[in-house]
Formats: sequence, structure tokens, C-alpha cells
Amino acid sequence: MGPLGRIDAGFLSFLRQLADEPGAGRLVVRNFLLDEGVVADRAESYRGSGAAAAHPGRADWGAAHGKYLQQQVFLDRPAEGTPAELSQDEED
Repeated sequence: MGPLGRIDAGFLSFLRQLADEPGAGRLVVRNFLLDEGVVADRAESYRGSGAAAAHPGRADWGAAHGKYLQQQVFLDRPAEGTPAELSQDEED
């Protein structure tokens, strides 16, 4: 179990419940349960955003996860092409 599984017991329980539900979405959930490549700082920012919590259901978690990705992960792109370079000076 990586850092995501240690940051919130309710979130861990929520993930385990979703992992047993039928459908393709359970594979995403299982990746969160494995989370070997997630660094502790990223896990903490995920928790701090409210995405790592015991949500009422998959759709609620999906909305929180999508919001986190938009705010913390996805890079702003230029009008055409990919970003020329990533800044090594930015913390996030």
C-alpha cells in the first residue's frame, strides 16, 4: 500500500468497496489501491483537495478527482502543439 492508502481510512474503505463493483471503472480504483508510484507530497495534495475522502458514490469521487486533475495536474497548453518545456523551478 502506497501513500494514498495511508492518508485517509475512509477513502481507503471507499476504494475497496468500489474495487469490488462491476464495470471498467474498478480498474481505475485498483490503480489507486496499488499507487506504488505516488510520492507522499502528491498524495497529501490529493487529500488536501478533498478528493481523498469517503465520497457518497463513484460519481462524486469522479467529480472531485476531475477537479483535482484540472487544478493540480493538467498543464496549460499553448494554442498549438505541446508545451515547449516544463519549468524545473515550479514546486507543483
